Amino acid sequence: MPLRKGRRGRGGGFSDDEDDDGDRQEAAFSANNRHDDEEYDAVEDTKLSRQTGRLTMAGTMFAFGLFGADDPWGAQGESSDDDDRRVDADLPVWGGADDAVDADDTAADGLTAPRTPPAGGTRAGRWGDDLDSDEYGEDVDENRGWTTLAEAGPGALRASRRRGLGGADGAHGAPGGLQWSWDMAGLTADFREGDGLPDGLQLAGAEPEVVEDEDGTSSLLMPADESICLTLSLGYDHGISPWTLEDDGKLHAYTVIIALRLDNLPTTSLPLFNGGPAALTGPNAKPAESVQVYKNGGVGALGQCGTAETAIKPGRYAWVVVTRKPGDLVTYVNGRRCAEVKLESKAKSDGKKVEVNASFAIDPKQCAILPGSTGSGSDSSEREACGVAIKYMAMRTQTWNDDKVREELLKIRNTDEFAEDREDFKEALADHLSLQPLYGKPPPVWLHPTFCAAFCDHAIEGTGLDGVGSAHTSLEFFALVLKRMLANRSLTALFGSSLAHAEWQACNALLLAVDEAKKLAHRFAQSLQNGHGRMFLSQLVTALAKLKTGEVKLVPSCLMGTPILFVIERVSKERCRFTVVCTDPNLLAYHEAAAEPPKLRYRTCLVLDNVAWARATDEAFWGLAWYVATVNSGKLKPEQLLYEVLLSFLCDRPLDEALGATPGSSSASSGAMGPPPMSIQKSGTAHYRTLSHAFRYLMGARGVGPAARKRVMLMLRLEMLALASHDLAFVRQVSRAERRIIAIACSQIAHHTSKLAPATQVED
Repeated sequence: MPLRKGRRGRGGGFSDDEDDDGDRQEAAFSANNRHDDEEYDAVEDTKLSRQTGRLTMAGTMFAFGLFGADDPWGAQGESSDDDDRRVDADLPVWGGADDAVDADDTAADGLTAPRTPPAGGTRAGRWGDDLDSDEYGEDVDENRGWTTLAEAGPGALRASRRRGLGGADGAHGAPGGLQWSWDMAGLTADFREGDGLPDGLQLAGAEPEVVEDEDGTSSLLMPADESICLTLSLGYDHGISPWTLEDDGKLHAYTVIIALRLDNLPTTSLPLFNGGPAALTGPNAKPAESVQVYKNGGVGALGQCGTAETAIKPGRYAWVVVTRKPGDLVTYVNGRRCAEVKLESKAKSDGKKVEVNASFAIDPKQCAILPGSTGSGSDSSEREACGVAIKYMAMRTQTWNDDKVREELLKIRNTDEFAEDREDFKEALADHLSLQPLYGKPPPVWLHPTFCAAFCDHAIEGTGLDGVGSAHTSLEFFALVLKRMLANRSLTALFGSSLAHAEWQACNALLLAVDEAKKLAHRFAQSLQNGHGRMFLSQLVTALAKLKTGEVKLVPSCLMGTPILFVIERVSKERCRFTVVCTDPNLLAYHEAAAEPPKLRYRTCLVLDNVAWARATDEAFWGLAWYVATVNSGKLKPEQLLYEVLLSFLCDRPLDEALGATPGSSSASSGAMGPPPMSIQKSGTAHYRTLSHAFRYLMGARGVGPAARKRVMLMLRLEMLALASHDLAFVRQVSRAERRIIAIACSQIAHHTSKLAPATQVED
């Protein structure tokens, strides 16, 4: 059953059911539909193409698709349902026009409301209580009103803020009513892309030094001098206003994120921040309590260093999160809860009021990050001993709970370690895929057009696979399979035990010829694309001049856009054998046909023997051959120029006379010869069929018998199927269309094998 039948499913496969209307065309299939998060190198973007300059779009990686519409190898398939539902979580969704919000008034670091409340009274800027969404505005209710403090009464602002920070019941980090002024207010410093310090963050006492790490990202290298530290200076532009601060002018509820790397763990402790300025120096200086990294790698404060499983490991980046609300401070390392520190409040002497514990509360105007331990009286520098680097730092005026910490770290790290982990995983899998020698990001072998051409020529006519592929990529694929087949002892012992040593030797010599033709084929494709024919012709003539007696040169060409192949065998110093290989039925008018019902076969290899070597290497001949390959119309059709002019020039007489002298002869002087007629292509697979037919012909020309040739071709196809079986262990899913390709390959192998099996008599 042709592959084009059926209906396309979500995974890019084909169903066996007909469409409801009966005439719906098959949608484009691509590898992106089967692996939404995977990309493969384009079929043209092999490793060899990069060496020869055969990059059609430099720096661009396309999905390795097969049924593309405009670009067969581009990601032309449909996107997944998940992609269609994606919402940019970083963009807030605003209310109606009544809000009169100017987007330009939002802060650069993700504030989700205007800095100045709208006219008509003092407003808290709080979204309405009917908000049915998370803090990023996905699928939110359109009814978002402003709450007027004058209407709500005194204290409404403070109460609404605390509901947003700690929930209505004061639970740690429980989300309540969300306020624009506190949800995303704060600062972000991301050094991974090599950016400098943002507004509101300074490196006091030195110029910032952003260096590149081994993984390709960048980080801020902290100076060894502990008198130099990062200092926060946040204001109205960062969403910090009197409404967000407590009575003492500090932030008592916040979250700080720091991604840092320590080359070595501290010998005592490494302060991260204490909420205020750097520690005072001098003999009478009293060290302030700080959130710190302890010598065992724990992150905490007041003697609470957390659990051993969450300790920072030297030499690796650790994502440290410190979140504080009145009464509690909690630290996290890489998304896991580390230390819990209780901040108990004390009753005043009158017994009526409670003195709020302001430990670690952040002064937005002068908060030091990594202030150093000089104030502790130590003569040594902990920072110098540790070697501190920071790749990311942020501060938010919102308290996070466990789930929120993991959620936010996932968003941040998706562009960093998690993405790198996925790439490392893909590269590890790619190292195991069969086509890894050809591609940096190889596809499974059954997605390569040469594999489909070898097995599915009869089934892909009219589909997106029809006409996909090129001669130079097929040469690379064929050379890889042939090399592996010749080295596969178990396969050759099972199916090739009847081959003589001379026949194996002939196959190995042909492997050398195919391997040498790869670069020339890439040069031809490159010159055909950019029109630099003289460069290719110069290289071709030079390569032919180096051809020695007994050697073969495969020269790729095309006719009316269809790949053909020239095979040049140098039989002596003065003579050669010139063969034109063409498998397209529309271009075989000059090839002898042999009708063997129900099949129509052609001598696809038109061989001219006893050709003068001087004519075969004539630059004028190859110049006209280049013209034939690039022209599509003229006074004479391209096929007429090739067969009636060029080949007649080689024969030194009209081609009809040369072919009519001894038609079909295998030993003719200045005449035609060739292998037995073979089946022609049924779809646009000339890029592989011409190479396959040329290989069969060359085996026969080197003494490999008909039965041995069939066995070699069977072993080649078995090796392709073995590569597909190997790759199945390293892909996560296979679509229905891909299953059908593999099933057709198995069916073809079974049919081919049964034809070669010796006839046996079955006894009752």
